[in-house]
Amino acid sequence: MTKHQNILSVSEARANLKDLIEHVTADSTPAIITRRGGEPVVMVSLSEWASIQETLHLLDSPANARRLRAAIEDADNGTEGLLLDDQKMAAFAEDPAKFLNDQA
Repeated sequence: MTKHQNILSVSEARANLKDLIEHVTADSTPAIITRRGGEPVVMVSLSEWASIQETLHLLDSPANARRLRAAIEDADNGTEGLLLDDQKMAAFAEDPAKFLNDQA
């Protein structure tokens, strides 16, 4: 199964289940399994599913979504972020809000 062969029928999935699972987990490429007369389903690895769920959780808050988009834009533009040494990590762990306000 190649990366481009990720759409298959239930019968094909059943016949090649072990290879399908290996493919899905090896390169995080989802497999779409079609069903005659039913809605298709998607097979993803557990780690990929956890990543999707975490992303949905983070984007559920409009404030988080704005911060994430701004961080992605900064990274795309080459903007350097804040580097934390042990002392800064300790200050952040003690009072995150104060630490972030002090950095602004």
